[in-house]
Amino acid sequence: MEFEKDVEVKGLPAYRFTPPRDVLASKEENPANEGFCVSPKECLGSGVLKVSVCKKGAPVVVSFPHFYLGEEKYTNAIEGLSPVREHHQTYLDLNPTTGVPIRASKKAQINILINRISGFPKTKSLNETIFPVMFINETVVIDDTSAAKLQKLLLMVTLVSNFPLIIVGLGVLLLLVFICLIVCERKLKMTTKEDTSYSPVSNKEGDEKNVSTYIGMTPIIEKS
Repeated sequence: MEFEKDVEVKGLPAYRFTPPRDVLASKEENPANEGFCVSPKECLGSGVLKVSVCKKGAPVVVSFPHFYLGEEKYTNAIEGLSPVREHHQTYLDLNPTTGVPIRASKKAQINILINRISGFPKTKSLNETIFPVMFINETVVIDDTSAAKLQKLLLMVTLVSNFPLIIVGLGVLLLLVFICLIVCERKLKMTTKEDTSYSPVSNKEGDEKNVSTYIGMTPIIEKS
């Protein structure tokens, strides 16, 4: 399984994991898959896997529904098949914080490998075909009650994990308030001091203010 994208299920965040494309790839596309072939002749194309050894030699082939991620030749051989990612993909949605699976869908298709059979003339014109027999869809989603409990748990986890950041933020805020109070107090003291102080009068100003005008008068002496 590999990460595909972020999803949301009933308000809960989740990471979606899906089988990689090369999980059912042919040996040409993914040489590591050659080990699943009992013999080179039994290796099929991409998107299908022969499991005859597990079924006592029965020609059973497994694949994703509608040969999703398979070669077009398998889809074109059967009328009515139309692989759609949203409908035929297997996936697992996990909550990233708790690791709890909140939604899962397992989808598979059981097929039969049809070949020409020697001794049966009616099969001489039959090409090798992988014929779908059964489509399995097992999907489960978290219920509403469990989803509500998980949401509360996630809220508590978020608060606890962010508690140090909250404390640091409050400390910075209080420090800024304290600095503002000190600055305001200093400004207030300076303003009060300026209001109660006086400036000395310069000599020039004093001279100008103390200038007086004198009128000269000559005494008159009466003659007898």
